[in-house]
Order: sequence, then C-alpha cells, then structure tokens
Amino acid sequence: MPRRPVIIILITIGYVASPFFILLQGALVHGIPLFGPGSIAARLFFTDIIILFFYPVVAVAVFSVRKWGWYLFIAGVLILIGYNVFVFVLSPLYNYILLVLYNLALALVAGLLFRKHVIAPYFNPRLRWWESEPRYRIDIDIVVRLEKGDAAGDILDISSGGCYIELDHTCRLGKVYGLRIRCMSHRVDMRGKVMRVDTAPSDKNRYGVMFVKTDADQKVRIDSIMAQLNKSGLRNTERDYSELRPNETLGTPERKSTKPRYIINHSAIIERQHEKYWCRILDISMHGCRLLTTKEYNMDYTYSLSISCMKNELTVDIKLNWKTNRQGAVEYGVSFIHQTESIRVTLKKILHSLKKIGAQDRLKSASPLPDSVLDEKVADTPYRAVLFLKKLVGK
Repeated sequence: MPRRPVIIILITIGYVASPFFILLQGALVHGIPLFGPGSIAARLFFTDIIILFFYPVVAVAVFSVRKWGWYLFIAGVLILIGYNVFVFVLSPLYNYILLVLYNLALALVAGLLFRKHVIAPYFNPRLRWWESEPRYRIDIDIVVRLEKGDAAGDILDISSGGCYIELDHTCRLGKVYGLRIRCMSHRVDMRGKVMRVDTAPSDKNRYGVMFVKTDADQKVRIDSIMAQLNKSGLRNTERDYSELRPNETLGTPERKSTKPRYIINHSAIIERQHEKYWCRILDISMHGCRLLTTKEYNMDYTYSLSISCMKNELTVDIKLNWKTNRQGAVEYGVSFIHQTESIRVTLKKILHSLKKIGAQDRLKSASPLPDSVLDEKVADTPYRAVLFLKKLVGK
C-alpha cells in the first residue's frame, strides 16, 4: 500500500523528535548536563513535562489523518507558541531571536497542513488514498505526428513489426508518420507506414501501421515492451500462425510464422437505456476507475460500463462520484457497484495483468485527484479561510 504523504510523515517525525531537541537546547542555554544529577531533565517543572508529553500526542494526531487529529494539531501549535512566549517572559536567559525563529517554524508547519492537498484527507475519508486498494494507471497509447499537429490515440494491439491503432484523426494510406509509443514504463519514437485503414464502431478510424527504418535502439526498446507483454499473457496466439504459404517441394500448405502480436485494448462503453457512448479508461482499481469521454453525464444516474482491457471483458454497474473538464473532454471518477463474484474475478485478472507489465500506480503521485475536485472537497473545511484570503489577494 502507498505510504502517507511525505509532508505528514515528516511532521510526525519532527514532533516525535522535538522533546529530545528541546531538552538539548535547554541544557546548552543553561550550561548544565542533559541527564544525571543536576541535569536539565532533573529540573523540569510539571508544566514542562506536560508540554514534552504533548509533542508525541500531537505526532499521533497528525499521523492519524483524522478530523480530530487536525484540530488537535492546530490547537497544539497555538498552545506551544503561547507556552514559548510565557517561558521567555519568566526566563530572560532564552534568546529572543531563537524564540521568534522557533515560533515561526511552528507557524510554518501549521501552514503546511493548511495546504489543500494535505488538509483534504483529514476531512474526507474517501481521499485517504493510502487506505484504499492500489489503482493502476493504464498507460498504453500512441501519438501520431500529423501535418496539423500531434494526435493522441490508442494502441489496440502491437508487435515488434507494427501496431494496430485507433485515432480520431484521418491518416492517409501508404503515408509514413512519426510515432511516439508509450507502453508501460517505456517510450520510443519511431516511424510507421499506414498499411491498412478500417472504420471503428465508435466513428473513429483504425489503422494498421508497419514500423519502418528502425534503428538498433528502437529495436531494443520495442523488444523490451514485447517481453513485458509476453510475461503478462497478452500474446494473441491465434494470429501467430494465421498465414499460410505453399511448400514448393511437398506441394502442401506450410504454416508461415509471423511476429507475435499482443492485444492491449483498454476502451470502455457507457450505457443507459440502450444509449451507448465510447470512453477511455485512464486508471482502474477493484472498486472503481477514472474515465475520459467527450459527453456530459448526469451524476445522479446509474450507468452500465462495458470494459475491454488486457484481453478481459466485463460489464459492471457504476456510479459517477466526481467530474472535471479537461481540454474539450470530461474526466469522471467512477465507483463499481453491485459487483458479482464473476466481476470481481475478472477485475483481479485485469489488475494482475497490469501489475505484471509494470503499469504505474497512480496513487504514488502527489495529487490523486484533480485540483478542481480537491477545491470542492475542502471548501467546507477550515481551508475556507485560505480560500477567503486568496480571494482578498485576488481583488
């Protein structure tokens, strides 16, 4: 499982270690030993002991990532700042600059926990991504360099000699295009010639592309992709010996071996009341996925989602949790509902295949949700004070 955000871990470690450094600082200021008879530890007042004990309590509160923990952390910062000022008034031996710097450090740490990406999980359990199952980014696509600019598409299957792609834009038969293939953790720039043109069911265009003028480095990168796809069991064995050629000596058909081809389709269809719309899966887990589509959907409705991914197909009911606009398209966060045992088995197969080919884990990123979604989630929390100040500054 992914760990908590780094900032939360760092703050927790800082608060756990603070009592020791406070004792060390006090010993240095007063010129007395750290431990033993007559040491700083032996001269602590009851209030000092309570404050030192308060640090690990606040550390547990921060690490818990719960609403009460966030409030306890903020209260703890205020108490510590007030206590530092109180101690400074009673003991002139404390350096004024040191006091200011220490309180500024506390204020800075408190400010870090006011950042929307950090405060959001404290007030919305759904955003505690480290407590949920891994979600895998399906990162297998292609960019075709056209005359009018780059066009992104999907690789439906691929071999070391070519690929079969789906694209919104039109390519000319027989023309050579520049290609950028992104498959798992690999990226390779190549040139490909369009050998076949088909029409897809979703009004897209599908092209059979042959790689041309490949150099040694490109061949190595493509072979690495093929090796990972082979390990994941995506090889289309039905095609490997689909072509025949006559044997001139025996007069009998002889099977012609072709390059292994691997099916890596990852599209989906949203359906409601017999209306079907194509969409693309961005990432997927056992309990949901992210979709990208050009159509706006009603968030209150329940839809059926047909998924085709890693040679597995399934249909599952879904609920739309959130949406955000992305350059002419709409991205949706989706939850799978009414899962049967058959659906769970198929989902496990899909995730297992993605894991074997090294699909990236989206939850390792700093921001699991788009900024617009996080803004909505934290708007009704104490973060609204930050939003208010931002509006004032904007004015």
